[in-house]
Amino acid sequence: MRFSQLYVNGEDRTTELNEIARIIRLEEFVPGRYSALLLIQLATSYLSGGLNYHKVMREIDALERGQPTTTKSPTMFKGPLLGGLWHKHYFADGVGAMIKNLINGMNRNGLPWIEERARQVTESGEDYYLTEEDAARIAHDAVIGNWERRSAGRQFTGEWIIYAQYEGRNHYLCLANHRDGDDRIRAQIDEICVAEFPFLVDILAAN
Repeated sequence: MRFSQLYVNGEDRTTELNEIARIIRLEEFVPGRYSALLLIQLATSYLSGGLNYHKVMREIDALERGQPTTTKSPTMFKGPLLGGLWHKHYFADGVGAMIKNLINGMNRNGLPWIEERARQVTESGEDYYLTEEDAARIAHDAVIGNWERRSAGRQFTGEWIIYAQYEGRNHYLCLANHRDGDDRIRAQIDEICVAEFPFLVDILAAN
């Protein structure tokens, strides 16, 4: 059991939250190395279905094992507010996350099939008109092809798992997204996580 006393909105939810930590395997994967804030965020998603906690736990498990996933590699934050902390992407549910990754893929890789076809036509000097089959091929390359390239290159982006490294181990602080803003994320960490993990004071003060 990670916590002996946890209150949410003035109610003692210790037993329920510790049980959720057991069910979602948080206590199994990182015993004693997760914050109350992260547990409450994951418990909320577990109870509401608003977030696929399996995807978060899959990334945490991979971090603990030192194994890559299809999302981007861990990165240290820079700057005065979150510098010294680390984040790992987890792939969020929803069409928005899919569209964001496809757009990123298009910006990074373009559309290789039509670009190669255009090169061939230019070099041959022939007149060429796109066919219905060509349109289908372009659409397939834009969606399926880009998705497969992002997956193979471990380039998927998403929302953040924020954690600190201390004495060779990861300590998991919270979930956040790109829209939260560093100031809001830092305020939550200062309010909740620093008391649980005092070493954060030195990590955050060093940046």
